[in-house]
Amino acid sequence: MPEGIVSRILRLPGYGAYAWEADEVTGVLWLSIRQTTATPYSVCGGCGISVRDVHSWTERKLRDLPWGVWGVWRVWLRVEVHRVRCRRCGVRTERVPFVTGKAHSTTRLEAAVARDCEAAPVSRVARTWHVPPETARRMDKRVLRRWAAARPRKPLRSLGVDEISLGQRDKFLTVVSDLDRGEPIWAGLERKREPWTASSPRLCRRAGAGPCAPSVSTCGSRSRRASGPTCPTPASSTTSSMSCGM
Repeated sequence: MPEGIVSRILRLPGYGAYAWEADEVTGVLWLSIRQTTATPYSVCGGCGISVRDVHSWTERKLRDLPWGVWGVWRVWLRVEVHRVRCRRCGVRTERVPFVTGKAHSTTRLEAAVARDCEAAPVSRVARTWHVPPETARRMDKRVLRRWAAARPRKPLRSLGVDEISLGQRDKFLTVVSDLDRGEPIWAGLERKREPWTASSPRLCRRAGAGPCAPSVSTCGSRSRRASGPTCPTPASSTTSSMSCGM
């Protein structure tokens, strides 16, 4: 396989392939990669500072996005990973920029799997990407955690509380949403306020006043009401809601 094609398959800034192996019978392409920058450095896996003192190195195998110019190739990476001497943490394994923690797949593969999980069942997505269903679920969860950690944190002002039928008698899923941003922020089987207010301090908390008491209006065919003087229900809201002065 020409070197130029290998470079187009890899597309990882700061890394280059020094060896590759293609098995046409199984359709698997192995790329051995390492850092190619003029002054390579590693990021400590403990504290995150840049370190140049390398203690040793090992090889880590990661599954990457497939490549389909000459049919569908399943791409695997053999990554040269350093163990570095950090002045704060001692000897630690470096942080690889395109993988999360101890995962066995690249972040871009996980993002592609999670994108398909938005529109199809996990079992179908797993068959499409040739991974076990549990692996597809873990990929989807890691992508959601990265998204949640990177999104801006803004004060909550209006919460919506709704119930979704699970198709069984008296089985409903309670969903709490941020009405201003139109995003769900909590879901569970509990119908009381305490579980979801205790799960996150962001859920309607006033400075020095504790959790706000919600005022819940009729939602669909089911209704609940618990009124509080500090959280009036917005008149324009069509879902069960509560408004919090922040």
